[in-house]
Amino acid sequence: MHVFTDVYKQEVFAIKRKPTSKINSLAEETLRKPARQNLGSNYSVESNKRKMRKTGRGCSIILLGVVLICAAIPVFVMGLIMNSQAEEKNKTNICVSEKCIISASRIISSMDSSVDPCDDFYQFACGGDSNTYTISERGSASGTDELEELVEHRVRKIFDEGISPSMPESVKQAIDYYEKCIDEDTQNENGTLSMFMLLESMGLPRVKTRYSIQKPWPEVLIQGDKITGKTPFFSIEIEQKNGTSYLTWNVQKQVFNKQLFEEFIKLINNHFHGEKIDLKKGAKQLFNFYSSLVKIATDKHDNHVWLHVDQLQKLTDGKETLKNTRFDWRKFLTSYLEDSFFNFDLEKDKILVRSPSRAKKLFRRLRLSRKKTEKIDLYTWFFYYYAMAPYTKTVFRDKYFEMDPVFRLNGPMPTDLKTRCTKLARGFFPDAINYEYLSRYFDEERKQKMEMMVDDIHQAFIQLIKGLDWTDEQTKRFALDKLDAVKPNIGYPQWLFVPAVLDARNYFLEDVKGDWLTMNLKANIAATKKYNDTKWTGISKSAVNAFYEGRQVYVPAGILQPPFTGNELASLNYASLGAIIGHEFTHCFDNIGYTIDKNGEPKNWWSRETLKNFYQRVQCMIDQYSEFHIPEFGPNVKLNGAQTINENIADNGGLREALLAYDLLKNRQTHNDSGTEVVPDPEPYLPGLTDYSHKQLFFLGYANMWCQNEPDPFSLSLRLKDTHSPSRQRVLGTLANTKEFAEAWKCPVGSKMNPINK
Repeated sequence: MHVFTDVYKQEVFAIKRKPTSKINSLAEETLRKPARQNLGSNYSVESNKRKMRKTGRGCSIILLGVVLICAAIPVFVMGLIMNSQAEEKNKTNICVSEKCIISASRIISSMDSSVDPCDDFYQFACGGDSNTYTISERGSASGTDELEELVEHRVRKIFDEGISPSMPESVKQAIDYYEKCIDEDTQNENGTLSMFMLLESMGLPRVKTRYSIQKPWPEVLIQGDKITGKTPFFSIEIEQKNGTSYLTWNVQKQVFNKQLFEEFIKLINNHFHGEKIDLKKGAKQLFNFYSSLVKIATDKHDNHVWLHVDQLQKLTDGKETLKNTRFDWRKFLTSYLEDSFFNFDLEKDKILVRSPSRAKKLFRRLRLSRKKTEKIDLYTWFFYYYAMAPYTKTVFRDKYFEMDPVFRLNGPMPTDLKTRCTKLARGFFPDAINYEYLSRYFDEERKQKMEMMVDDIHQAFIQLIKGLDWTDEQTKRFALDKLDAVKPNIGYPQWLFVPAVLDARNYFLEDVKGDWLTMNLKANIAATKKYNDTKWTGISKSAVNAFYEGRQVYVPAGILQPPFTGNELASLNYASLGAIIGHEFTHCFDNIGYTIDKNGEPKNWWSRETLKNFYQRVQCMIDQYSEFHIPEFGPNVKLNGAQTINENIADNGGLREALLAYDLLKNRQTHNDSGTEVVPDPEPYLPGLTDYSHKQLFFLGYANMWCQNEPDPFSLSLRLKDTHSPSRQRVLGTLANTKEFAEAWKCPVGSKMNPINK
């Protein structure tokens, strides 16, 4: 029974909620603050001078809002709240705002108060919620999943409303891409002609039958890369680390199989009016040649090396002397870099070659194949045909989704056309869609509050590091230096709403125009050659997630909504989103993070004694979580504590940081600026939950964040490989390790939630 504070009733109906399993959503006019509007040239996120307009509401309007909320909450929950209010007349600081009533309803309807909280706190906090989440087609089973569905529904609404003249150009491009994606009639009408013409422009036949390719194969690869951004035998990529860009070389790791070869030969034979490919012979030749490439790609590799272009040329040439078969790296790279933002000096700069032995073996194999060209020519043709076919007729697209090993590994694509096209458009145009989404649905004041929370968590982490009794002082100093080097990114980057900056930063997408095939080919080139992965670019700001990457913590705006924040009470906000932010900060020092220094480089900066103590604590946590039974996987299945150790470390650290950060906030709220006087606690109580202290509500809020229904079999199979513990074990393991939890709930020593050994 989870409600998000700014949900339209029609939005809920659109994503097919069961009306009996959820609290009915409230009218947006009652709950949602006005969205950002008319962001003019004087707007600056950095200055924070322009605030959202506030709508004045009289007492009667507030009362009406509460009545509307009460009408939307199930009778048994409202009964609990109203009865509790009748008994709490002596408590004047009870919050009856929309957000508070919704938060109270969510917590109460999730609880099973018949369970002893010191015996099984997850069941106590979530046991009443076992059938309230609707498991969707994709396995949604929690409040997180519901919020993701809501965000997806809103994004799709943006696409369906179409282009408006005032939109930035990149937003118009994104919507144009979506509209071409759902226009299957035009895709089928255009057919394969554009693909055939592009194959011919590369020097390839429309369909490779018995004739050899006349154009020298290095020229074919140059043109193929120019058109698709891909080559069949190797990959050149622009990578970035610590703000520095560089070129890398690697063997191509395209994944095929024999059945895929057969099915796509059948397809092209059925759609080409001319000489056909021999199905059995062609599929066999393709598979055999592909297998030889796979063998090279999976051979034992040596260390990566940095090579000048001339050194790479010498490595791949071998004894090759024929001009038309020798692969000219200068010529290829000159063409490659013409489409790129990257400034690479062919004389001075070096390429990071991942396994030079593989490079040498690959080009030896290609030279041998050139003596009998049928197989290499067929494979080259098939590679580029396969790269373009999914963007021609829908029958090719559907076969691609059905057969492509990468898509199958990641789970099925959405069956609904608009949902699928929304996902694709968001992937190619993340900044554009984020701009439009946040313009409509996000309150920048929420971002400011979260930045204050992040600062509290950062200060809490500093105190926790300083207080460690198993770490020497020098290691503590290194740890504090690393923590200070971590940059938090909250909500969205400052440039997102600065006029014209969105289009300027997305310059690499400006050529993504044309028909459906052309747009996708140009989008791939933009993503591989022009994309500049710095400071939020490419990261979805509407994602319901948070993560740590490259000494940066990202907390996108999509997660800055209930049940993670916006719950009115600081105890609930710090327990949910605060713990998530702390979780990401803790990844700096997990079983992988401890090996990286403040500059992002691998380095052992721990003293020997501290490292020994760390290993002991890591093993203790592995042993603890390995004792958890996972009944949904089978009667005798236990959690793999080693597999989940990094996330378990982050969960435990995140909760401790959030708890201490909440204490820091409370101390500020209950003391004057000089800290000499105690003032009344301004944090209110929740209706129906006034018997619980704010610290108890903190832990209830933490557990409530993880409440979920049991997922479907497909989701269960994914969870077997997940590095996160299941929700129940995340709550039980983390809280059992927290002495403040036992104190707040008065759990006796030796109880399940207050074990002797923590």
